[in-house]
Amino acid sequence: EEATESSPSQCSYALPNRDCEGNSLRPIFVIAPANVSLEACNVPSIEDVLIKAVVSSFAAAYESEYNGNDCYENNPTPTIVSSEFTVEGSCDNEYTLFRSWTATDCAGYSVTYEQMISVSDNIAPTLDLPADMNVTCDAVADAVFGDATSYDNCGESIISVVEVIVSGACQGSYEIHRTFTVTDGCGNSSSGVQTITVVDEVAPELVLPDDYTVECSDNIVLAPANASDNCGSFTISNIDATIPGDNAGNYLIERTFTAIDDCGNSSSGVQTITVVDTTAPSLSIPSDYTSECSDDLILNDASGSDNCGSVSISVETETVPGDALGNYTVVRTFTATDDSGNLTTLSQTITVVDTTAPEIIAPADFIAECSDDIAFDDASAVDACGTVSISSTDETIPGSSAGTYLIVRTFTATDDAENSSSDTQTITVVDTTGPVISPPADY
Repeated sequence: EEATESSPSQCSYALPNRDCEGNSLRPIFVIAPANVSLEACNVPSIEDVLIKAVVSSFAAAYESEYNGNDCYENNPTPTIVSSEFTVEGSCDNEYTLFRSWTATDCAGYSVTYEQMISVSDNIAPTLDLPADMNVTCDAVADAVFGDATSYDNCGESIISVVEVIVSGACQGSYEIHRTFTVTDGCGNSSSGVQTITVVDEVAPELVLPDDYTVECSDNIVLAPANASDNCGSFTISNIDATIPGDNAGNYLIERTFTAIDDCGNSSSGVQTITVVDTTAPSLSIPSDYTSECSDDLILNDASGSDNCGSVSISVETETVPGDALGNYTVVRTFTATDDSGNLTTLSQTITVVDTTAPEIIAPADFIAECSDDIAFDDASAVDACGTVSISSTDETIPGSSAGTYLIVRTFTATDDAENSSSDTQTITVVDTTGPVISPPADY
């Protein structure tokens, strides 16, 4: 429609805020933000938005001519007033922001500019994981794995962690996968996995049976070894080796024990059993006995046995003189020696005695005329074992007359052991010769 002039300084126009030619008298926004979609927390403050308005190029002339208003000379720039309101979305960082700026010039002409900002949160929080690490299986319980940290571009976030154990080749070797998930208020999330590698590098601790020394004849106790492992199960095996010594009863048993856990870590140790032969052999010797010196001595052998080896027997004979040639002692010392040098010594005593008297033979009895010389012969004697001395005593037994009597000669033979025997010789003296008579001479 066209404006109509009612007077030189007046005009009318059907639309408000326009001059007589229909030009807009409202301020004009020359710099204004467009409708945008922004990430949350990237929305600038309304005070920081660059916006600029200028007065209408027609307003000053119109106001001066028709309203006598020359305010534009002192107020060439419109005043801008801002406002905004928010329409909430599904989360704190998702919403629609409606902003408006109203520019009003000094004459009261105003114009409003509106901006719609669609705010969304599509950026997941950043996640900083604790470093992967290796830890021994026995240190897992006390190990500090660390925590994850996060940063969200707009708002707070929550970190959760789920641990999953991934089995390895053995009980003490596995992985702990710690999956961290950080989630912001709008459901944006980031995840990452920290890997804890658990290793078993420690061999079982082996406890050996004590070393000991045992007699070769005793029962040898082969005790088992024990072990403990820091993380898992284990098995114990052993190999026994016999190391010969210098003889059958002296040797070593070396028992090598090996403990292996289920991760293949092993430890070994050796128990040494020292087998010794310190026991002397048993010795059985002939019994002591007493023998007549004239008898043959019976020299029986001894016998011996050993708990672990062979036995050799030696004998030494010693004759101990007595108080006579037929009285003495034979001491037979037997020594049984095993091949370890252990020995047993016992002695047999043979007591030799002379209890047999010498055998004496007196001279034969005879008859002698009383006028004859009487021959006094010696007796003879023999002894089985020693020397003999002979003594004699004579006894005269009167007869019926002076020329008739008996001479009894007792001979005694005594050996050096004081054994004695006697024999008697009888000499019969007779008078069978008549006297010689000398008669007086014949006359």
